[in-house]
Amino acid sequence: MNNSWALSDPSPWISAKEFNLYWKDIVYDVTYKGQDILNNPSIVYNLSFYTGDVVQMLKKRFLLGGPGDAAHTMYITGYGNHGGSMSYLLAYHSSNAVDKNLIEICEKYPDHYFAFYAMD
Repeated sequence: MNNSWALSDPSPWISAKEFNLYWKDIVYDVTYKGQDILNNPSIVYNLSFYTGDVVQMLKKRFLLGGPGDAAHTMYITGYGNHGGSMSYLLAYHSSNAVDKNLIEICEKYPDHYFAFYAMD
């Protein structure tokens, strides 16, 4: 496997899907469905993820269910509270969002999956 940061074709820095394919085998990762995070926010908040770590939103596979292709990449910018639950704050470029609460995103996308990535 080529673990260089050099741009290639396709580059892991061009799309969420390519980023997912590049990182998923070389870093520590866990994936949870948005609804599961809403039901129990501590399942991800109590894990060892910190500012600068990556969260990706994955589409649900159409026929088989379960996590599908990555659709969006976000970065943990801090920690916050939403509805009495501690949560990560995220930044992403698609709508110039900074410190958007993960729980709010899960409320909007409960059927999507969220993959969390950190270096071991």
